[in-house]
Amino acid sequence: MDLKELESIEKQIDECIDQEDFQKLNVLLERRFEIIKAGIPEEMAKKIYEKDREREKIISQKLKSLKDNVKNLERGKQALKGYGSVYGLKNEGGRFKGQG
Repeated sequence: MDLKELESIEKQIDECIDQEDFQKLNVLLERRFEIIKAGIPEEMAKKIYEKDREREKIISQKLKSLKDNVKNLERGKQALKGYGSVYGLKNEGGRFKGQG
């Protein structure tokens, strides 16, 4: 059991969440699981559990924000497609081509 490694992983987990590096986060969570499974003090397990609840809220907020951004991008994409007809252009194959 390597508690120093676990403490390091805990710090890295927070950094990954802040930086939205979810790929690295998953790797860290898997490694942390292996350490916890090997056995850690109960008090440390409780602290990790409480911290994870906070992390879950932060990740949920980030996910909601990402979903909102995707919706806005889709609206922008649709608006750009509509400009072709306004200016008498055809949108063929993803490119605007003039008529005439």
